[in-house]
Amino acid sequence: MLRDRLRRLLRLGHATAPAAAAAEDAEPTEAAIEVLLVSADLQLTDCLTRIAAAEGWQLTAAASATAGLGSLPARDGVVAIVDRDLPRADWREDLPRLAARPEVAAVLLASAVADDYLWQEVSRYQGHDVLPKPLRAEEVVRAVRFARSWGSAISGRSPL
Repeated sequence: MLRDRLRRLLRLGHATAPAAAAAEDAEPTEAAIEVLLVSADLQLTDCLTRIAAAEGWQLTAAASATAGLGSLPARDGVVAIVDRDLPRADWREDLPRLAARPEVAAVLLASAVADDYLWQEVSRYQGHDVLPKPLRAEEVVRAVRFARSWGSAISGRSPL
């Protein structure tokens, strides 16, 4: 759509050829993905902060699900990542609490243990996926993008 508009403007003499050519090659941009991290683990927070910065995501970190619920942005499509090893908290309670919020597209669990049994448990508690720790950037990017598009498709909201 942008390319067609620029072509029309170029034909009408409103845009320069270099600007139109640059826009021709530009990829469409998606809205910034918003990620809520619920973790007290500084290493996990640091790793996800680096990934979010590299991807252009908006990251909000909270030390508990309660704090995370209070800091959710008003915009829909947030992907929540919950650390399985939160002190004084049970992820089995946190996942459904976060998933019930209309702002949250999907909830992922970050865990050092990532087997079929845990995945079934995560699914049972309204989670979307398990991210194995230590986090790998390519796995996090894949899981977050898929979770966001999946959650938006289920809710009928656009991920953009």
